[in-house]
Amino acid sequence: MATDFFQQQENARRKTVWLVVYFLLSILFIIATLFLLIELLLANSGNPLATAEHLGLLGGVSAGVVGVVGTGSLLKTAQLASGGSAVARMMGGTLVNSSTTLAHEKMLLNVVEEMAIASGVPVPVVYVLEHEPGINAFAAGYTTGDACVAVSRGCLEMLTRDELQGVVAHEFSHILNGDMRLNIRLIGLVFGLVGLAQIGYMVFRFVSESRSSGPSAYGPNSSSSNSDKKSGSNEGFWLVLLLSGLAIYLLGLLGQLCGRLIQAAISRQREFLADASAVQFTRNPDGIAGALKKIGGYKPSSVIRNVHAGETSHLFFSDTFLGSRFTSLFATHPPLAERIKRIDPSFDGKFPKAQAPDQENTAPAGSPKPKRPGFPGIPRVPGADRLGFPGTSLPLPVGGAMGLAAEQAVDQVGSISPAEMGYAASLVDTLPPILDEASRDPFSARSLVCALLLDSNPQVRENQLAILRRDSGDSEMAETLRLVPAVHQLPDACRLPLLDLAMPALRSLSPQQYSVFRGRIHALVLADQRLSTFEYVLCCVLSRHLDLEFGLRAQPSDWWRPESQQAGRVETILGLLAWQGAESSADEVDHARVERAFQAGLGAFQGRPATTGHVPAREMVRLEDYHAAARQLARARPELRRRVMLGMAACVLEDGQVSVRELELLRAMGDTIDCPVPPLVHAGESGISQAPH
Repeated sequence: MATDFFQQQENARRKTVWLVVYFLLSILFIIATLFLLIELLLANSGNPLATAEHLGLLGGVSAGVVGVVGTGSLLKTAQLASGGSAVARMMGGTLVNSSTTLAHEKMLLNVVEEMAIASGVPVPVVYVLEHEPGINAFAAGYTTGDACVAVSRGCLEMLTRDELQGVVAHEFSHILNGDMRLNIRLIGLVFGLVGLAQIGYMVFRFVSESRSSGPSAYGPNSSSSNSDKKSGSNEGFWLVLLLSGLAIYLLGLLGQLCGRLIQAAISRQREFLADASAVQFTRNPDGIAGALKKIGGYKPSSVIRNVHAGETSHLFFSDTFLGSRFTSLFATHPPLAERIKRIDPSFDGKFPKAQAPDQENTAPAGSPKPKRPGFPGIPRVPGADRLGFPGTSLPLPVGGAMGLAAEQAVDQVGSISPAEMGYAASLVDTLPPILDEASRDPFSARSLVCALLLDSNPQVRENQLAILRRDSGDSEMAETLRLVPAVHQLPDACRLPLLDLAMPALRSLSPQQYSVFRGRIHALVLADQRLSTFEYVLCCVLSRHLDLEFGLRAQPSDWWRPESQQAGRVETILGLLAWQGAESSADEVDHARVERAFQAGLGAFQGRPATTGHVPAREMVRLEDYHAAARQLARARPELRRRVMLGMAACVLEDGQVSVRELELLRAMGDTIDCPVPPLVHAGESGISQAPH
């Protein structure tokens, strides 16, 4: 079952609207119920209210409920503002060190890395819920830049690699389909509804404790008549307060029930889609089906024992209360058997007893990386066990020369093909140990990025080295020089995936360290007073994912602008791509070819042959303009972003092939407008090869 990335983005946007509607309806229902309860209590006490007092009471109840629920929601949303890692820490997650030597954790990291490279997103940080024996997992974050993947300890210990890969693929579907932002917003709203129960419980407990110590407050010397009068006058007040506390608590439980209904309404159907996507990504239905079957035959099931499980149940791979507290009406996930039958129609509904897999791949620290198993339907690429340096055959991205059309390229946005999974696995397998280790260490990862920026021109490179000697310590300089030989042998198409692998290590920097690192990168880029394509792409990726991580800027919102105001930005983007493609393939630029590429892109964007517009002059389109246009389109509606990507792909593929430079620009644009572009790998008869530069 293929998934349409842009349609799913639009669905997520619409669900966000419905989420707000459900939330407001829940608040109105709680206000009405509380108002009627108070009216009933006052009527029974013999003190009916006048008409004006009714309106005042309604206003007070409304203000109180909105204040409590709104404050709770805002506080929880602010607590989770830093993204997926905040959710993982709230759930008791422990960050997995990129350089871990534990076999289970290394396997988990490798699976996540392969999935990220194959989908064209930076590698998310990974957490383990150490105190959760149930089999479960979740992905959380606002964007791909602050995403995290968390799995339970039971998930690590009970699942085989194929089953774990199926679970991770399911979570990557949520990352790619825009579900994560919706899920975090849902956590905040549900917490606000549950907050009423906590306040009601506090009031009820306070009144109960005060009543138990009340008589002694009159003192032993008080007269009996005075005591009786005071007791009688206060008895009604305490009773009303006690009943009010109980009523608020019950309303809080009602709010919690509304929250569960909202979770179920928003979440259940998306789980079927994520299951289907996991099969599509891995081409291995036995993986995710096996994981679901183990949940059914495992005593701890998928239960999460953390106190925040109720708020976050909709995030998880399987229901956090499976078989315990809630009926199927309030379950955030479809029944296990139904999910399995959609993947494996032969399933008879019986869950075999779950057993942990053999630990045959448990290797001692320092041993070579284990080889990945082949992917169903994907032959191992010849020579993939060797390093992908010149003269070897690591699979690399290719383009239209192998028959990839613009529509096919755009259809792959936000998705993963078997060939791209094979490419990602081979790249992770064959990466030189010196670069693999450097990408996982925060200190070495900074030097690795600096090494990637060192120019091949001796004069420019010497200027860059002078900057490093001036601004960095001896140890950083030595580490950069140690990595340079391996980096310069790396094929151009492997540079961005290597940067993706380093993202978790770079995210672990302190704000001060990142500020210094950011300034150093800026100085290296401007050492020759010009911005190359790769320098732009590298800065674009770092800025989008790390600047947001460290709170340095926010993405603009431009979805409301009419399409007529977006046309100039699209022409800027297509113009630069057309010139870059022509300049990368010949010493002398063919202006007719530039015009053809531009018109092909403009026609694809407009949905008809272009009748107006000509390619901008070369001096009028710069990388800075390209980036400004991309940022303004970042929050455009999904359909407009799809047409932008379609126009870009048509422009790039007009000559029948795609260069590394063009692919990097496509990736940078897609990343900026939140449309992850995979490596665009295409398998030919003799394996997978690289497009011309």
